[in-house]
Amino acid sequence: MSRHSRSSVSRALRRIVDATEDLVDDVLDRAEDFEHDVRHSLSRAVDDEDRSHRRQRREQHAGEQKAGEEPEVKVPRMRTPDELDGLREQIEALTHRIEQLSDAQR
Repeated sequence: MSRHSRSSVSRALRRIVDATEDLVDDVLDRAEDFEHDVRHSLSRAVDDEDRSHRRQRREQHAGEQKAGEEPEVKVPRMRTPDELDGLREQIEALTHRIEQLSDAQR
């Protein structure tokens, strides 16, 4: 008889442990869902704020232009011959380095 009571006690403890495990799993799942939802909401809020800010800048820029006036086109400044020579040297050095690296990979 003592053997039977032990097994019923251990069975009861096993049920308590199983129920506790289920509870902890459910709590962790809900916490994970909550965290995901909070992150998603924050991301959307930041995106909405960015869109609103960009829209305001566009409207402000459009308001600064006078009616019928062509928008200002930015033309890059002309480079001096010395600057162009420097750029050519940099391009040649980069091309040489790329060739070295591709030869090393073969």
